[in-house]
Amino acid sequence: MSENKSEKKKVFNIIRIICFLIILGTGTAMLLFGVYENKAYSELEKRELAEIPSLSVDSVISGEYEAGLEEALSDHMYGRDGFVTAKTYARVLMGARMIDNIYIDGSRLIEVYKDEDFDDSQIVDNISKLAGFAAMAAHGAGAEHVKIMLVPGKSDIYADRLPEYVMQSGKPAGIADMLRKELEEKLLEEVVHIELNGGDSGSVFEGTVDAGANDGADEDSDDDSEEDDESLKELEEEFGFDFEEGDPDEEGDDFDEDEEEEDVEISSGESEENSDIENNLDAETDSSDEFLVVDEGSSAGNPDADADSDVEVESVYFDTRTIEKNAHDMVIDLTDTFSAHKDEYIYYMTDHHWTSLGAKYAYMKYMNISDVQTSYATVSEDFLGTDYNRIHYYKKYDVIDRYNISEAETATMQINDSGDVRQFDHIYDDDALKTRDKYNYFLRGNYSQITIKTNAGSGKTLLIIKDSFANSMIPFLCAEYEKIIIVDPRYINSGVLNNINDEKPDDILILYNTEKFMQDTHQMYLE
Repeated sequence: MSENKSEKKKVFNIIRIICFLIILGTGTAMLLFGVYENKAYSELEKRELAEIPSLSVDSVISGEYEAGLEEALSDHMYGRDGFVTAKTYARVLMGARMIDNIYIDGSRLIEVYKDEDFDDSQIVDNISKLAGFAAMAAHGAGAEHVKIMLVPGKSDIYADRLPEYVMQSGKPAGIADMLRKELEEKLLEEVVHIELNGGDSGSVFEGTVDAGANDGADEDSDDDSEEDDESLKELEEEFGFDFEEGDPDEEGDDFDEDEEEEDVEISSGESEENSDIENNLDAETDSSDEFLVVDEGSSAGNPDADADSDVEVESVYFDTRTIEKNAHDMVIDLTDTFSAHKDEYIYYMTDHHWTSLGAKYAYMKYMNISDVQTSYATVSEDFLGTDYNRIHYYKKYDVIDRYNISEAETATMQINDSGDVRQFDHIYDDDALKTRDKYNYFLRGNYSQITIKTNAGSGKTLLIIKDSFANSMIPFLCAEYEKIIIVDPRYINSGVLNNINDEKPDDILILYNTEKFMQDTHQMYLE
């Protein structure tokens, strides 16, 4: 058995060497005879192509010139796509199923992520910034009006299809819970900040504060942010509670022992009941679920204070159970939903995006409805997506469907492409179906800001902060909102709120593919 494997490996290596020599030799010959594709960008592979390096004595001696020339010849060789395809099929014939981090599962191509594909510090930073923005929005518009939708990748939903030798990262599976825990703390911080400012959230979003604070508390506002920070610091010192860390001082005497153990641990996401959180979230709040914060200088927080002191006692009760429930409900994790429909056509076979059917299930989850009564039409039957572009392998084409939603059919769209403003009578782009990147049929692609107006008649405005997964879900949302403002942080160079022109949206939806969110480097624009 081992001898057969050894022989097969030798044959495979010989084929690889032959393919390499053919590519290098043919490319060199074509370059010498002037047959050279002089282009800077590969539309198929979605990347910049290598340029012919500058010739110098130092680069030749160091070997940099030879390496750069080989890469450039490979990138620009006439007929390169055909050679890459031939190389992939040769590897498949030899039994390979994992090529360039793409696993071939029959007709389905699955992009696989490893631990080294993620930067832990980037993940933590992204979660912190997203949670902070969502908490601020929740206190302005109400927690029920803010949703964060995380879309699992194909490798998460079809993990059972991957063999044991495929090492897949388990980090994406824990992102939703990490985000919920961070959101709990940010919601609590936001409530404290608002109460210290006399109930003024300072948010651009309309609505009332809705995070479990007792509305009866009324403190004098203080416009000086430095004094606010000092007040918060004194509160922390007085009660031994760190609002950043969420852990009480073990020696603090100002908390009831039972309340400290249950309530503060719940708010930090470390309660013993955390595994049953979904069953307990709807439980009626009682007095043991209240976390007390007393105003600085009050006699309630100072046992040595004179009982006849003129200092007015102001207290605020924070309902940690409500804060925990808000944080849980604000994050929509589609893993269970998509796992239940995994045998349906919810992802393209050759692309990492969800299909229109997958977007429909996501829309139903967002709206909390059981079905969408509408038909659909196929607009393309020859789509090859991003996963195909990487390895040039497919067994059959993908199809692109469009659901018949009247409000989407009549919607108009304005695209602001970094200052270049264009108007369109439709949100669909038929011309995109004639190109390689047919997914651009939805919204004509990705831009810094898009504004859609519909005849839904609801009078409601939705703000969407998103990556490209949202594009094919937005037609469904046209039935619910009269105006949809779409901001893609990957294409802006200032804060998200600076890009919405003082709009006050009724609802906010933040939608990201989980793995792409973990790798994103543009979350700073949420601050």
